[in-house]
Amino acid sequence: MQEKLQISMQWVRANKVVSFAVLGYGVLALGHIPANVLLSLFDKNQSVQFAATLFLSAAFGVILIIKRRSIQLPRTIFFLGIVLILALFASAIISGSFFLSLTGDSLRYAGIASTVALATVALFHGLFSAQNFPKLISGYLFVLFLTEVIAVLQFFDLITMPGVQGNPASTFGNLDFYAAYVGTSFPLILFAYLKSNQGGKRALIALSVLSLICLRLTDAKQGYVDFLIAALLVLAALGYKKFKRPSDGETFSIPVKTTILSFLLFLWLEFIFVVPFFGKAIPFVGDDPQVAIRGVLWLAGLNQFKSNPVLGVGPDHYGAYYEHFRTVNSTIVLPGDSSNDAHSGPVQTLATTGVVGTLIFVLLIAYVIRSLLIILERDSIGRAATYSLALFLFVYLTNAAISPIVLPHKYLFWAVCGYLIFEAHRASAEQGASSTPTKLFVPVIAVLASLTLFVGCAFAYSQINFTRWGQTHNSNPSAVQQIKVSPYIPCRIYFSSLVRFISPSGNEALTELSRRQVELNPRCYEAQKMLTILAYNRADFKEMRERVYILIDLAPAQREVLDLATLYAFKKGDKKLQDIVAQQLTRMGIDRIELG
Repeated sequence: MQEKLQISMQWVRANKVVSFAVLGYGVLALGHIPANVLLSLFDKNQSVQFAATLFLSAAFGVILIIKRRSIQLPRTIFFLGIVLILALFASAIISGSFFLSLTGDSLRYAGIASTVALATVALFHGLFSAQNFPKLISGYLFVLFLTEVIAVLQFFDLITMPGVQGNPASTFGNLDFYAAYVGTSFPLILFAYLKSNQGGKRALIALSVLSLICLRLTDAKQGYVDFLIAALLVLAALGYKKFKRPSDGETFSIPVKTTILSFLLFLWLEFIFVVPFFGKAIPFVGDDPQVAIRGVLWLAGLNQFKSNPVLGVGPDHYGAYYEHFRTVNSTIVLPGDSSNDAHSGPVQTLATTGVVGTLIFVLLIAYVIRSLLIILERDSIGRAATYSLALFLFVYLTNAAISPIVLPHKYLFWAVCGYLIFEAHRASAEQGASSTPTKLFVPVIAVLASLTLFVGCAFAYSQINFTRWGQTHNSNPSAVQQIKVSPYIPCRIYFSSLVRFISPSGNEALTELSRRQVELNPRCYEAQKMLTILAYNRADFKEMRERVYILIDLAPAQREVLDLATLYAFKKGDKKLQDIVAQQLTRMGIDRIELG
């Protein structure tokens, strides 16, 4: 036992960067706040993952600067990265909620900071050679194994985890998020299997079985679909290899093949987009209510895109505009529904970053496809291993096209992309491909690491304050506290809790809190509604009118908005507002609203 421990420590010392990355990813994927601790904090999973992502990427940035002479960054990637960041900041500025664009105005935390952090993750994984990257993936799969052990224990009620109770969602807090994470892992298991010794192969076969068990326990269709797609494509590849004729040689250049494969990929994503609109005509998934709802969410996203096609409505601002842009039919079918996420990466990107941001992401994915083709041509890591990484990217993008993806899952995608880009560039650099000068990219990495560290600290501080106020309120509901709105946490859900915490301080304090929230985020629905109610209570009909018209713009189909609008319209004889409400009620198929 002692000898094995010594060998393990020697391996860690010999692979310090790999060990640090695996440890950091373990904190990211396993980190959470226990269910029976800090009861006032409702988000005990994704907030921890967000903070871990930011701090880990900042550490990666430091490592990148230290190892700067080992980095061969393609000029094209450097240019696209700079343009992407500038586009995101421009979109944030015009959104009207700049600071919330940094963290994201939803509980998915998909704002600028997480994008920058994930880009740093991609750069960091470019440091690893073809010999070390399989070790890293094996370490990440060990973290997957730990999450699956937790899920099994949770399923049998041996432990309690935060999030949706009664489901084996492990540390992810949501059944669908975890099923997607497990379902897309099989290609990575295959990659590690191809690169392992006999003992490692046996362990990975056991991990595959455990992953299948977890898919059955979660019983989410998207996990099954992920596995089914991966399995069918592997079988198709084996069949092609067996029946391939010797005359089937290479006929296209890499640029041509990149264009063809990119086109086919986006054609596939377009097919996924139309699935909800075909309904039962698509077997297995077409009749799923959750799939049908996707159509409602995606149409709202397209309407957002059309409102600002160049830069979008703002990073992670889909939820702030959903109620305004949802279709009239959706208000009839799903009258009480609201969403903070498009449940589709392509739709969300198009809606929130516009043509500019979407085009850059498209070019980045095309560059990854080009990198895969270069690696295959050079055969630098083995053809089967390269195909397994390509399969992972395909299954991930398929899943992301129809479901939200959380940060531990995104981390793996960006890590693989970063490795492939740098591995291909190393092969190309031997033939004269140009790299970005160190004096250019080092300052950029330093700025990005500083940004993620700053936002991470500000976010963590805001969470600590929120927790402290919540604990005080729970122990003494009548306690008077000095509550402040933070620009680094989303108004959705958080603001409603802040209202409870500050209520003992009286309406004046509540009004000031609501005004400050609206200053930071004019589209914060709960704050605007609160200001409307407070204005009515003090008979300030001038402000009430202003707020009602804002609410009509924010959420024209919400019944409570129509109730408030009707109350004001009949109270003050506002014929214009009465007509607006009447027209909206007619669209929604409602005859009238009872006042009482």
